[in-house]
Amino acid sequence: MSSAVKAGSEDAKRYFEQPRSAMDDDEFVLWAYVQLMFLRDGRAANKLKAWAKQVLEDLASGRHARETAEEEIARLELREADQTAGLTAARQGMEAWEASWAAAATDLQLPKGATVSQGMATLDAIDTAFERITVANGTRRRIDGIERDAGIARNGANALRRGWPGQV
Repeated sequence: MSSAVKAGSEDAKRYFEQPRSAMDDDEFVLWAYVQLMFLRDGRAANKLKAWAKQVLEDLASGRHARETAEEEIARLELREADQTAGLTAARQGMEAWEASWAAAATDLQLPKGATVSQGMATLDAIDTAFERITVANGTRRRIDGIERDAGIARNGANALRRGWPGQV
């Protein structure tokens, strides 16, 4: 063997003795070709074949892992889009609620920053006041009816008294 071939063979041996990952670039293919051409020793060629087979298996499993990862990314991106849409809808709903709450708080003459519980307490107080007003109005109508009936009875009694002999 010529000295150039031996030198190339030694370079190839040193190169392949270094650990390689399945994701090395195309350089490893070139060195594999060089090693196959320059190594005449059957054991080295078998070792290279086994290594090449392992590299191909690693590449295949790496491809599968990549495809699996790409599918997972696509699924997560769809999920993220759904969650983003849900979040947007929730924020819009919250903004609409806040606007209606601000209007309700203004109508109730509540101070800025009033809480919902303060608003509910105010509504309960207003409801109680209206109930009392309704009861008072009913009582006022009964009193008016009693006064009306008393006036009628008084007029009737006065008329009877005047119509009674000997009464002025």
